[in-house]
Amino acid sequence: MNWLSPPLIGCLCILAICCSSEGSGRAEHARNNVKSGSPAGCLITYQNRLNQLLTPAIAADLAGKPKEQARQKYNQVMKNASYHSMQYSWKTDRQKQVQLMGRTMTVPADAVIELHGLRTVTLESFKKSHRPATDEQLAAAKKEIDQAIDGQSDNQQINEHLQKLDQMHVDKQTQKSTASELSSVFAQAAKSYTDVTGIGQAASWNSFENRLYIFEKGIELSVTVDLSSDSQFNRKKAIELGKSLLAACR
Repeated sequence: MNWLSPPLIGCLCILAICCSSEGSGRAEHARNNVKSGSPAGCLITYQNRLNQLLTPAIAADLAGKPKEQARQKYNQVMKNASYHSMQYSWKTDRQKQVQLMGRTMTVPADAVIELHGLRTVTLESFKKSHRPATDEQLAAAKKEIDQAIDGQSDNQQINEHLQKLDQMHVDKQTQKSTASELSSVFAQAAKSYTDVTGIGQAASWNSFENRLYIFEKGIELSVTVDLSSDSQFNRKKAIELGKSLLAACR
């Protein structure tokens, strides 16, 4: 069950862009440093075929679930492949509570294994993007969103997301109020990073997202593992999965 409406998803994407420190120049530099035939060059070839890197068999084995019962969702809505994702999920009896729009809601908590879009980054940018955000950074991100909604931003990525909300006939006031509500949710995620050693050249676990971010020779690979209410269990499984995926190019 997807409890986030399209306007909420759009605003969440915008918040993520605002708090990311990856500039287009640095991203281009990182792409140029990914050599064909290298492990990183191998990884990026899976950017448009995530389902061949994270296969049903790998996901089912990690989750301890039947492969045949997995619900598969290859999200390729965005043109930019770095926003794609490959998700496998299984129904469970587990539930979780989420805070949204000033309300506490109880929603189904499926068992989820997901590989997010691969992208080229620099090590410096990776470390800046996946460390706990400061209150000042979050405030600056919120200000930039408000400026973008008012048509005063030259950030192309943010403007593209806002255009999609406009096309969905989401009025400006709704965009602002939604972004304001989501900023508190995003703040929790942005403050939930801890460094992980022993995998890739750098790695960070986000306990709010149940998501592991890995940097390996110019490539960012990230996986979500939500199999339990125990974050440490999810973290252990995510590291296991991350190592398995990296091994595909060695």
